[in-house]
Amino acid sequence: MAVSSSLKFCKQDPRWSYEKAFSLSYNPPPGVEKSNVEHESVNLTLTDVRPHKDSLSLDREGFQIVDLESKLEYGDFYDKGQVQRVFAEELRGMLLNLLGAKGVFFHETIRSRHPGFPGTGAAADLKYEQPIPKAHVEQLRILVEEVSGTTISPNARIQAVNVWKPLKGPVRDWPLAVCDASTLNREEDLRPIDSVFAHGYIEGYTVHHNPKQRWCYLSDQQPSELWVFNTADTGSRAPESAGRGRGKTINTLDLKRLETEGRHTSTIPYGCGRHKAEAFATSSTLVQPQYSSAYKKWRELTTVCCNSESLEADDIRYISLNNTLDDVQKQITKSGGGALDPLSHQEFTILSQSLSHLKVFIDAIANEAESGFNPSVFWGFSGLIIKVQSIFGLTATSTAKASAKLAQDEPGAIPRIPRIFRQICHRVEILNSYCIAKSKIIPQMKAACFEIILTIFTLFSSIVKFMRSGSNYSQTGTDLVILRSFQGGGEWQPLEQQASSVIQDLDDAVSRTERITKSTQKAFDFSQLQSVLAMSGLSIQPTTNEPASLPCFVPAPFRIARFFDRSDVIVQIEHFLEKQKTFQSLALWGMGGVGKSSIALRYAETKFHNGELDAMFWVRSEKDVTIRQSFTDIAMRLKLPNTNPADHDENKIVVLNWLQYTKCRWLLIYDNAEDMDLLLSYWPSATRGVALITTRKSSFAFHPASGGLEIPTWDADMGTKFLLHLLSTNISEELTKDETSSANELSRKLSGHALAISQMAALIYRRSWSIAEFVKLYNQQPAKMHGVFGNSSINALWDISFKSLDPQSRAILGIMSFLEPDQISEALFNPDALKDGPLPESLKFTQDAFTFSAVIEDLLTSALIKKDRDRRAFVVHRLVQTAFKYFMTPEERQQRFNDATMFLWNAFPGLDPETQQLYPVWSTCALYLPHALTMLGAFEEEHKANPEFKVLVQYCRLNNNVARYLFETNALHDMMEVTSVNLVALSTKPSMSHHEGIFAEGGLASYRGQLFATIGRYAEACEYLKKSYDFMANDDPYNPQEECLAASNYAHALGSMNNYDAAVAWSEKAIEHWFEHRPDDRQSGEYVPAVKLTLGLPLLFKGDMERAREVLTAGRDQIETSRPYLWQMAARFHYALGTLERGERNLELAEALFMEAQNKWLSNGNIRTDPFNAAIMYKLGCTTLDQGKIEAAVKHLRDAFWVTQIHRTDLKPEHARCMFKLSEALQQEPGNEDEAVFLREEAERLLYESNPDAQNPGLERSYDDLVNLYWR
Repeated sequence: MAVSSSLKFCKQDPRWSYEKAFSLSYNPPPGVEKSNVEHESVNLTLTDVRPHKDSLSLDREGFQIVDLESKLEYGDFYDKGQVQRVFAEELRGMLLNLLGAKGVFFHETIRSRHPGFPGTGAAADLKYEQPIPKAHVEQLRILVEEVSGTTISPNARIQAVNVWKPLKGPVRDWPLAVCDASTLNREEDLRPIDSVFAHGYIEGYTVHHNPKQRWCYLSDQQPSELWVFNTADTGSRAPESAGRGRGKTINTLDLKRLETEGRHTSTIPYGCGRHKAEAFATSSTLVQPQYSSAYKKWRELTTVCCNSESLEADDIRYISLNNTLDDVQKQITKSGGGALDPLSHQEFTILSQSLSHLKVFIDAIANEAESGFNPSVFWGFSGLIIKVQSIFGLTATSTAKASAKLAQDEPGAIPRIPRIFRQICHRVEILNSYCIAKSKIIPQMKAACFEIILTIFTLFSSIVKFMRSGSNYSQTGTDLVILRSFQGGGEWQPLEQQASSVIQDLDDAVSRTERITKSTQKAFDFSQLQSVLAMSGLSIQPTTNEPASLPCFVPAPFRIARFFDRSDVIVQIEHFLEKQKTFQSLALWGMGGVGKSSIALRYAETKFHNGELDAMFWVRSEKDVTIRQSFTDIAMRLKLPNTNPADHDENKIVVLNWLQYTKCRWLLIYDNAEDMDLLLSYWPSATRGVALITTRKSSFAFHPASGGLEIPTWDADMGTKFLLHLLSTNISEELTKDETSSANELSRKLSGHALAISQMAALIYRRSWSIAEFVKLYNQQPAKMHGVFGNSSINALWDISFKSLDPQSRAILGIMSFLEPDQISEALFNPDALKDGPLPESLKFTQDAFTFSAVIEDLLTSALIKKDRDRRAFVVHRLVQTAFKYFMTPEERQQRFNDATMFLWNAFPGLDPETQQLYPVWSTCALYLPHALTMLGAFEEEHKANPEFKVLVQYCRLNNNVARYLFETNALHDMMEVTSVNLVALSTKPSMSHHEGIFAEGGLASYRGQLFATIGRYAEACEYLKKSYDFMANDDPYNPQEECLAASNYAHALGSMNNYDAAVAWSEKAIEHWFEHRPDDRQSGEYVPAVKLTLGLPLLFKGDMERAREVLTAGRDQIETSRPYLWQMAARFHYALGTLERGERNLELAEALFMEAQNKWLSNGNIRTDPFNAAIMYKLGCTTLDQGKIEAAVKHLRDAFWVTQIHRTDLKPEHARCMFKLSEALQQEPGNEDEAVFLREEAERLLYESNPDAQNPGLERSYDDLVNLYWR
C-alpha cells in the first residue's frame, strides 16, 4: 500500500559551483553562519515493500528485509551488556550467512522518539537520539578499525551495512523510509557536505530530490523484521546505498579515514524505540589496530584541563616546566620540608617508587603514539597535586583551603590523595604485567589502555580542581554509586566516588586482559597458584615421575559407527597444527549438524590409536555445569593426587596445573563451546599439547584458538556420496540412473546438511524403502516454511521422521528433548524407588525391560539418538531436541516436560530424614544435576512462550533438593538460579495438597534464605527464613521437627546480622519445638546438635562465654558419640570452640582446636575450596599471629586468601578480612611492606563496598561483623 508523506531535501544553490556545503556542530562566533545548506519539504508517495519483502536484494535495491527472532525482550535492549552478549551474536550469525563475510564487527545505538518531537528542538534534554526527517546518506559512527580492534589489510573487502530493528511493533509512528539505490543518480542527487566539529571535520552526503527516486517503507514492521541496507562497500557488490541513496563508492583507505558522528539513516523516522547496529563485514586477515581518535581525545582533554578556571597562573607555568617523573619525585623530596604533614610525606615518599609502574604504562602508550600524544602534561599535573598540598608556590588563601580539606582525613588513616595514587599505581602494575611486552601494548588492549590514561588524567585534573576550589567539589555528567560516607568530610565524597570509578575501570581492564591472555596465561597468575598448591601439599611441579595414570582416554559421549571420508578436513587440521611449534589450538566452526564433533573425534581417535597421544580428553563445554564436571572426570581418570569428585574448583586447578607441566602428549577437545568467558576460564596455559574447539561461532577462531577452520555443508555431489555411503549395506551397488539422480536431488534439497542426510538414510533403512520410493513420498510432503531450519526441505524431513514414530518412542524422545543432551543415563528411566507411587499409565512401559529396549532400538535405528554402551547412557543431538520440541504441540510439550520431571524427581536423591543432608549421595546428585539445570532453561522458555504452562509440585520439590546439593557444594551462582526459577515455577500454582505446598514453598523459602545468609544479604535471609518458619508452623499434620530446624535457621540469620539476643531467643524456641518432636528428650535436656551450634555462637559473640562454652562443649561431645558420624558438624563445633578459646586468650588451645577442625573437615573427602575451610585457615593464621609465629601466620593466611579469592565475588567480607589480617602479618616480615600496604588498601575498599558505614577499618571486628556467623 502506497502512502504520502513529506521529506526534507537539500535545495539546489548556485554557490555549489564555487563553495562546498558545510554544517557546524557547534555555535560559531557572531557573524559566521552555522550552515550554508537550506532544506525544502517535498511531498512524496512511498511504496510499501511488504508485498515484495522476500524479493528485495542488497545487490539491486541496496536493501532487504530479514526475519530474525531475538531471544531478548523489549526491556533487554536497554542493557548494553545483553545487547553485546546476545543480540550482537544473533546479528553476527545472520550477517555471516547473508554477506558471506569472514568477520563481523558491531557498533550499536538506540533511537526513541520523544513525545514532543519534532517540537522538542536540539536544546531539549533527551535521553535517546531523535529521528532525522532529512534525506541523507548514512555515515559511519567511528573508524572501522576501532570497532573491530584490528587494522584492515589494504586488499580486504569491507562492507558497511546498517541493521534496523524495532523494539516494539507494529511500527506505525514515524516508520523508516529508504531509497531504492537503483533509482538514485549519484552524480546529480548526492551533494558532498562537511560536518565540522570544534576539533576537526568529516565528509558525508546530503540528498537532492529527484522525481526518479523511488522511496520505500515497510508497513506494520514487527520486531522480528529487520531492515538491512548498504552504507559502503569496497568490493564490486552493486549499490552501497542504505536507504538514503546509493552511497559513496569508497576504497579501503577512504573507509579507514571515514570518522563521523553517526547520523541515522531514517528519512521518515520512527517511534516506539528502535535498535540500530552498524556492522562491518570483512574477509580480510586481521592485523594491528590504529587509534588516531584516542590521541585526538587526549589533545582535547589536556587543552581543556590546562585552560580550566580552577588553575592559577603559576600552575600553568609549573605544569610546563615540570613534565617528567623525575620532576614529580623532586617535588616529593622538596615538599618534605614544607607543610605536608609527616604521614602524608611518608606516604608520598613510598609512592614515588610505585610511580615507576605508571611511567612504564605511559611510556608504552607513548611508544605507540602519534605526534599528537604528549604525556608531559600528565606528569605536570601529578607534580602539581603534591605541590598544592605544601606551602611552596601557594597563596595564603589556597593554603588555607587545601589545609582545611586535608584536615578532614580521619586521624591515623592513610591520607586520601596518596592512597588514591597508590591504588591506581598498584593496578597499573598488574595491568603492565598482562598487556605490555617489550615496552609495547598487546594489540587487543591498545584502545582500552588509551581510555584508561584519559580517565586517570581526568581524575588528576579533578583533584587539582578540588584542592584549588573554595567550594565543595562537584562532578557532573557521570553516574556514580556512592561507596562511602565520611563523618565531617562530605565534600570529599564526589572525589572519592570518581576515584572509585577509575579504579573500577582499571579492575575491568585487568579482567579483560586476563581473559585475553588466558590463551597463553591462566586467569590467575600461575606462580601464585603454585604457592597455594605447595602450601596445601598439592603442588605438581615438573618432575621425572609423571603423577598421572597414563595412557588416559576420556571419550566423547557418542561413537562414530561409520565415519564418512572427511580426509580433506583431517589433512587441513594436521597441516595447521604442524605450523605451531609449542601449544597448538584450532577452532572447528560451522552451523549445527555439519559434523564438527564427529570430525574432532575422528581426528582424536586416529591420533590416539596411532600412538601419537598419551592422553585425550573430551570436554563438554556448552554450560558451566558440564565443563566443570568434565574437568572433574579428567582429574579422576588421570588419578591426580589430592583430587576430589565433589571439589570442582580444586579439580580444575589441579588439571590445568598438570597440563602446564606434564611432558606427555595430550589433546583437549572442547565440544560445543558457546560462552567465550566460560571457555577461557578452563583454557590451558601450556607449552605443549593440542586443543580443538567445536563451535557454531567463528569468533573462537580469532581467540582463544590460534586459528579456525570452517566446516561447511557438502555440495550436492558429496552429499549424494554420503547418503549412498550410509545406505551401502542395504542398496545394491548397481543403482539405476534414476535412483542416482533422485539421491542427488535429495542431497541438493537438504543443502548437503550431514545430520539431515543421516536422518533421511535412517528413514529409508528403517522403512526398507528404495531411494525412488522415498523421493516420491518426500515430494508429497508439504514444504515447511517455518521450523528450526531456514531450509524448508529439512523441516519437512523432520516432520516425516517424527510422524513415523509410535507413541512410546515419541514419549521418550519428548522427555529427552528437555534433558541435557550429552549423557542421559539409562538408570534415569528405571529408578530404584518411586517416591510418589507408580508412574502414570502412559509411562509404565519404561519399567518393562523388553518394551523399553524395543523403544530405544526404534529411536537408534531412526538415527534420532545414540547410545554410549560403556556408560549406559543416551545422546541426542541438540538440533534433534530443538526440532522435536518445535514439532510437538503445546499440550504435548507440557506432558513431556511433566514426564521428564517425574523421572528426574525419582532419580535425584532426597534429603536424609535424620540429618537433612545429601553428603553421602553427592555422586548421584552430580550425575543428574546437568539435567535439572537444563530443565530450568526449558521451563523458562516454555513459560515465556505460554504463560499458562504449569509445572508439577514434584518439579518444585526437585528444585529444592537440587538447591540443597548446590548449597552443600558451594555452587552458589547455580543455587541462585535454581531458587529464582523455582519462585516462578511455584507462581504457576501447581496442583498440590496442603502438606505438599508447605514443603515446596517452605523448602524454597528456607534454601533461598540460607543462600542469602551465605552471601551476606542478611536482611533478605531473615525475611525468607521467617517465612519458611511460618510455613512449617502451618503444616498439617503438625511437624515440630521441621519447625525446629526452621527456627534454628532463622536464629542463624539473626546472629549473622549481629542481633544476638534475638538469635538466642529463636534458638531456645527451636529447642522447645525439638522437645515437642521428642518429648522423652526434655528430661535429659538433649536436643539436636545443629541447634546447639546456632545457640552457642550468638552466646559467644554477645559475651556470655560461660554458657557458650557449656552449650558448644555439649554439642561437640554429642557429635563425637553420634552414629553416623557427622564430620562436618564436628568440624564446626571445634571451630566454634577454637574461636571461644582465642577470645579467652588461650591461644595454644585455640590453635589446637582449629587444627582439629581442619583435620575433621578434610578427613572425609570434604571440599578444600569450601569457604569454611578458608575460615579455619584464617583463624589458624590469626591465632599463630597472636602468638608471634609470623612465618606460620603468613602461610595460613595466604592459604585462606587464595581460597577466598575463588569466592571473592560472593563473599567480599571474607576475602577482605583475609587481606586485612595478611597485611598485618606481612608488615612484620622484612621486605613485604609494599604488599602489606596494597592488601590493606584492598581490604578497606572491599570493606566499604560491603558496608559503607563501617567505622574503623583498622579493627578485625569491623570485618568479622560482616561475616557469616558460622565462619566468624
